[in-house]
Formats: sequence, structure tokens, C-alpha cells
Amino acid sequence: MLGIFDTRKEKIPDFEIPYPKINKKGESNIKGLYIIGDLGGKPVIKLAANHGVELMEHLSALPDIRSGRKDVYDIIIVGAGPAGLSAALEAEKKKINYLILEKGKVANTIYDYPRKKDVAAEPDHVDKKGDLWIQPAKREEFLEQWDSLLKNKGVHKNIKENEEVKDIQKNGDTFEVTTSNKRYRAKRVIFSIGKRGTPRKLGAKGEDRPKVYYKLDDPDKIKGKNIFIVGSGDMAVETALALCKDNKVSISCLERDIVRCKEENYKAIMEGSKCGDITMYRNAELKEIKDDEVVLIYNNEERRLPNDYVFVMIGAVLPAGLFKKMRLKMEGQWDLKRYLLLALSCIGVYSIYAFKCYYWPFTRSGPLFKGLDASLPWPFISRSAIYTMLYTSAIVGFGSYAIITKYKTSLHQTIRFFSFFFFQIVMFFVLPFYIFNQAFYESHGQNFLFNPGLSWGLVYAWPLQSYPFMEQGVAAIHGISVWSGQPLPAGGQDASIAPFIYTLVLAFVFIPVFVYFLGKRYCSWICSCGGLGETLGDAFRKYAPKGWRAKKHEDTGTWILIANVLVFGYVLLTGIDIATRGWYTDIVDVWLAGIIPVAITFFYSGKVWCRMWCPLAAYMGLVGKIASRFRLAVNKAKCIGCYECTRSCQIGIDVMQFVQKDEDITMKNTSCIGCGVCIFTCPMKALKFGKREKAIAA
Repeated sequence: MLGIFDTRKEKIPDFEIPYPKINKKGESNIKGLYIIGDLGGKPVIKLAANHGVELMEHLSALPDIRSGRKDVYDIIIVGAGPAGLSAALEAEKKKINYLILEKGKVANTIYDYPRKKDVAAEPDHVDKKGDLWIQPAKREEFLEQWDSLLKNKGVHKNIKENEEVKDIQKNGDTFEVTTSNKRYRAKRVIFSIGKRGTPRKLGAKGEDRPKVYYKLDDPDKIKGKNIFIVGSGDMAVETALALCKDNKVSISCLERDIVRCKEENYKAIMEGSKCGDITMYRNAELKEIKDDEVVLIYNNEERRLPNDYVFVMIGAVLPAGLFKKMRLKMEGQWDLKRYLLLALSCIGVYSIYAFKCYYWPFTRSGPLFKGLDASLPWPFISRSAIYTMLYTSAIVGFGSYAIITKYKTSLHQTIRFFSFFFFQIVMFFVLPFYIFNQAFYESHGQNFLFNPGLSWGLVYAWPLQSYPFMEQGVAAIHGISVWSGQPLPAGGQDASIAPFIYTLVLAFVFIPVFVYFLGKRYCSWICSCGGLGETLGDAFRKYAPKGWRAKKHEDTGTWILIANVLVFGYVLLTGIDIATRGWYTDIVDVWLAGIIPVAITFFYSGKVWCRMWCPLAAYMGLVGKIASRFRLAVNKAKCIGCYECTRSCQIGIDVMQFVQKDEDITMKNTSCIGCGVCIFTCPMKALKFGKREKAIAA
């Protein structure tokens, strides 16, 4: 069980790289500054190149694209990777005055690859745009083809290599770009620097020694040496495989296993570690680098290994200092305005919920809306009905907007959203408030709306829904009418126990069977809480808290589940009425399910309740660990480890980590709700859902 019971998390760094906040055109919060390529959410060469072409097509159509001044460029492109070069080729064709500034060499990422490394031209299902040469080839051919193309098109004349950008400031309608050599001016700026940036440092003592490297250039030049490698991704694994033939190689990963590499690399490194070519230190920490040895902590013991070279390959960090000077906003970045908006959101949602539940200041005896319920016209028949009407409108409205703007090409997502629409409109709104209410009033002479949970209990399973358990069922077991408090008439006990029996079947028969075949899709297809999170919260899913710190809070749902079991057991045994569980209702049903998750949807995504606190989600997660055929599968030949799936996940799962390890995330990770958004956003079309046996066969 992940979370507060895992004591090792603090020493594992958060490898997630934040993205700048951009609109659909790639424009940042700074008007006229655009971000494309890997940093703009296009993680592979072909997609990044297409991104550059698309942006330049958009910019070239603008009436003010040209500055009209000799001392001001129309566009300055920062970064000579596939996105920047593709944009420059388009600018050359359209006679736009541009300049490319590159911190290192042209195509620096490919240049840093080891010699003779294969460079892919995926994804196959996407057509290439523009003139940039992209074919499956070796590193050397890629560099040769690009060099020839840039010279033939004249782009090479507008490239300045080894010129690092130090600052970018906008004065009026002109940008001033300060580099390590001089200062330039431009009407617009395009950032295409990728996500590799500056190599990430370990922070270990002695890391500044000259024998420490962050890339492997030519493995043939290193023979008969003791090599120590830190990392768990493809670069680290490929470095180990390239050096192990002629050297003694040790590789250390901060996690329990090598998890962030492609399948063929994983198999090769495991075979190497078994046969003795490579020594693997799992869940180890490099403490110090000395002249002729390294010191690491392994199995809580200090070990010293003879060493000649250290390769640190744990990713890169973006130029945060530059971004801060530019005032470039990142996704989820907090400032005073954001804190004020959060406070306003909390006040607004509380007010709506307080109106529904008769909380302060909208109490039954208070001066605000006193006697309102008695005078409400059709269809506004109660405060609860008004609240549910707003709730339903939000699901249908935001869900329809998401379908039209984002998911119109995805039949799966469209059907999923219409499933939410059906259950919310019919089962959670029309049926309890406008059908059952009338029938119940006619038969009992009492407004059914005093207990709409009896209707919601048709869909909501225990422990998410407790009304049939706590009220109708428990009272009937003790021979008491929940409505009058009087003994039940002859034959009335059996009828009143029916909801109790139904809820037992729903919770302990239907839900386990559902989880066995479909995982936790109850959350992403049926549940009203999930419906609001997936529709209203869809645009904010990238703000979902990720990493080990966020995982620590996921056990809360299990504790709430335990509390629910204890409260229900006590009420069931004693027959104490519903007032006994008032604290549970106030804390869980009102605040954790109703007010807090809705208020923070715009800041932490819409699935906080489902992920952190929902006892039904925790229950389904436990069932899924025991038995489930449902899984997220991956075509590992296509997966490139770009983390777009993880970025799009609204409940913070490191999806790529699980699929690369060939694990069933429904069983191994209790958070996954099977919404399929990671499949939709995967640029390589590498992910899919399926039954367990079929997914393994795939």
C-alpha cells in the first residue's frame, strides 16, 4: 500500500519536469513568446518538427509578423532542435527575418547521443510536415542530412552556435534577448529548447571531479576501467550496455528497480546483471565520489567500489533562473492571485453547499431564505433539488464542451462522457426528485426528499452511500420505522429491509464483479463525484499533484473506509439511530466529498476526492489487488518514455513507470480509475486497456 507506510520516499527525487503555461497556439503568458517542441508537449522528433511548422504557419498569417525594422528581427528562435529548425525552414520559405540562438551545437540532443545510436522517426501514424529530413537512421546520418539540408536552404547563415540566452525581456512590442555574446531585438520569440536543459546533479560530495560525466560520447575510447553509472532510464541503461563489454560496470538506481527504460533495454540490462557483466545496485544512494573510488549506501550499509569514471544520467533541469527573470509562468505555479482565487473558490462552493444543507448562514431558522422550501415552485421543489440541478448542469455543460473541443475524435471518451450524463440526469436527479418523490408522497403522505439517498443508493454502493445501511436497514432490523420511530406494522419489516439487502448485494457482489472485469471504471463512467471531476476538472488535469509526496496522502481513503466499517458495525449492533454518525457525515460526506474537492478542482484537478479520500475507491482498490482481469497494457516497442501519459493523468499516477515494468496498475496501484485519457494523449498510440490475459499476450 503506497503512502504514509513507505518510509523510503524522501530520498527519491521528483523527476517530473514542469511545463510552461501555454495556450493552444503555444503562446505563453508573455504575449509574443511561444513555446514549441518537447517543452511544449511534443516529445518526439517528428511531433516537435510538425509543431514548428504549425506555429510558423500561424505566425506567417498574422498581419504584423514583420517588424519593418533592420535592427529588429521578425522572430528569434531559441534552440536549434527539430522544432526550432523546422520553424526556421518555414520562415526561410516565407521570407521572414529570423535568427536561431543555440546554447551548444545544432541538433545538440542528437549530437549527444552515443556513436552509431539508432534514431527513430516515430510515430508512424503521424505524417511529417515541412522540409526537415526525418527517417529512421543512425545518429551520424541524421546529423549529416540535417547539416546538408540547412546549408542547401541557407538556414545555416542565420544560426549562432555556442551562444546561451541569459535573459529575455519585453519592452513595449519588442523583445530584448541577451546572450553570452551580445544583445538582440525581435518582434517575437520562439522557445524550442526541449526538456534536456542542464544535466541534473546528484548533490553528492565530489561530483565536481573531472571524472564525472553526464553523457557518453565514444564508448570505444574507454576500456579496462571501473565504471559507475547512476540512473534508471534509457540513457543510463544504454551507457551501461555500451561499456560493459570492455569494462567493469556497476549501475545504481534510486528506486527498487530499473523502471524508466524500454523493454529491450530492460531485458538486456537484466541479462547483463545476471551473467556478471553488470553489477546492479537497486535502491542505492551514491554518497561520495573520490579520486579512485565511490562510496554508496546500499542495504543501509556503506560500500566502497574502485572507480575510474562516473556517469550521472538522471535527467535534466530546465533553466528555472531564466524563466523566473522572464516572469514565465509554469503550470500550477502559485502566486498571490492564485491564492486569492482559491480562497474565493472555497467561499463560493461552501455557500452553495451551505444553501443546500441548511448550514450557516442559510439555516432553517435564520433570516436568509427563511421559509423558502415551502414556497418553491416547480421544478425548484427544494434546496437540494436546486443544488443537484446546478451539479447536473455543470457535468453536462463542461462535459459537452470537452467533447466538442478536445475529444471529438475519440469515440471512447465521448461514450464515457455520455455515460456520466445518463447516470447524473436520470439516476441522481430526475428519478429521486421528480419521479420517486411524487410516488413516495402519494403512498406515504410525506415528502420523499427528506431521504433522497434511498434513490441514490440504487447506484451508489457502500461505503460511498450509507443511507440504506444506516437508516432504513438498521432501523428495520430492530423493528422500527425510520420515518416515524414507531414499531413497524406486521409485514413492514421485510419491506423496509429490502434496501438493506439490495445494498449488500450492490457492495459485496456487484462491485467485486465489476472490479474483476472493469477495474475501477465505476469512478470514471458512473459515479457522480467522478462525473464532476472528469468534466469540470478535465481542463485542469495537468495540475494533479504527482510524485511521492502526493502519494503519501492516498492512504486517507483506506482510513476513512476503516472508520466507515467501525461506525456501521456499531450502529448495526446497537440500533442507535442516524445521529450517532453525525461526525462522519459532517467530515466525510460534506467536507471531504462535497466542499473541498469541488473548490480545489481548478487548482489541483477534479479527482482529489476519488484519489485521496473516497472510501469506495479504496475498497475497489483493495478488491482489485486480490482479483482483477482489467489492466492498462502497452506496446513497449512504441513507448518512448515521454511522460505525456503521466502528465495527463488526473490522479497523479506515474503511468509510464507501471507500463514499462509490465505491471497491472489496477492491481498494483490502487489509484487508477481506467478513464483512458492517458491512452488518448499518448503521442505514440502505445497504450490500451484490455483484459489481463489479452493484454499480456499483446
